[in-house]
Amino acid sequence: MKKIIFTLAIFFVVLGISGCSSKMTNLDLVVNNMSEETEVYYCSDSGETPFSISSGFREEPFKYDGSNQKKVVFALITARLDTNAPEYIDVIIDGVKKTILLQYNFITGTHIADLEILLKGTEQIAVDYLGNNINMICQSNFFEVKADQAIEIAVEQLGEDISSLREGDKLFAECYLRVLDKVVGGFDKTFWLFSICSVSGEMNNVIISTADGKILASSQQYVV
Repeated sequence: MKKIIFTLAIFFVVLGISGCSSKMTNLDLVVNNMSEETEVYYCSDSGETPFSISSGFREEPFKYDGSNQKKVVFALITARLDTNAPEYIDVIIDGVKKTILLQYNFITGTHIADLEILLKGTEQIAVDYLGNNINMICQSNFFEVKADQAIEIAVEQLGEDISSLREGDKLFAECYLRVLDKVVGGFDKTFWLFSICSVSGEMNNVIISTADGKILASSQQYVV
């Protein structure tokens, strides 16, 4: 009996040691430190007045400081309008109309508002602006590269940078995954934008094709 107890004790000691020595991968750390992750993306089917909606999870309060905070859901509607004054629009989701106020962002030159909901990509959405009814299409349903795949591609590309920002199982940075489109970046196509911001304010970015996952561009900047 004593021999069995001794053997079990050795087993649990070894198990404890092996558990302590396990290390999270760079991908694990990035996933755990996402301060914004867009999962669902809608865009207007009319090029005259471009609207887009990005929905997912983001930190609250939201700020670029390299620190990851608690998450809340978001559905950020963005528009590029011919004015810098606040504008009211009606957003109709599955037949339910809601009037919202778009505020002008002088940094991006776009109008924005957060619907504070999580979209699934199955909703029927339209925007009514100045009497024009604009249908929104869930473009992310047609992305060949989904959000989680884009993160994996970015982590592989930025492997050395991520490793330099970690200490054991702690990452001294926060990460973001967004969609670049005609509204935000003036592009004719849509791309994934992955960014990692360190506590020192250094930000590394990669642009990833939503069609085939190719890295199309990379950059570095300081935000703090």
